[in-house]
Amino acid sequence: MSEEASDDQRVVSPHISKEHRAPMPEDRDWLPFLWALPTHADLAAASRALQTLIHANIQVLRDNVLGLNDRVSHLESTCDLLQADQTHTSEVAGYQAEYLRGLAIHVDDLDNRGRRNKLRLRESSQVRQHP
Repeated sequence: MSEEASDDQRVVSPHISKEHRAPMPEDRDWLPFLWALPTHADLAAASRALQTLIHANIQVLRDNVLGLNDRVSHLESTCDLLQADQTHTSEVAGYQAEYLRGLAIHVDDLDNRGRRNKLRLRESSQVRQHP
């Protein structure tokens, strides 16, 4: 084989049969671009890398969702506890308000009794002075 023929075989792409005509000078301008195209193995490796990256991102999202689920569960349980505390506090406040109303009634009653007794004492002292 001549040196010129071996050069022609090197520039022939694996997708082009060897019986194809020898590349013309204008075709040789495209050959570097054709040789720069990724091969099947390159595309498979890139696909595997992308798949690994996607799986890693999905795992991170799952972890985030599980973490948020735990936080929501904790907030719901805390909310339930606070609601129970609020119910208890409302009941206690109701009892205390009722108790304070009763105390106010008793204080008013005692105040009224005290006024009546003072009037009685004044009346009795006035009665003693006049005879």
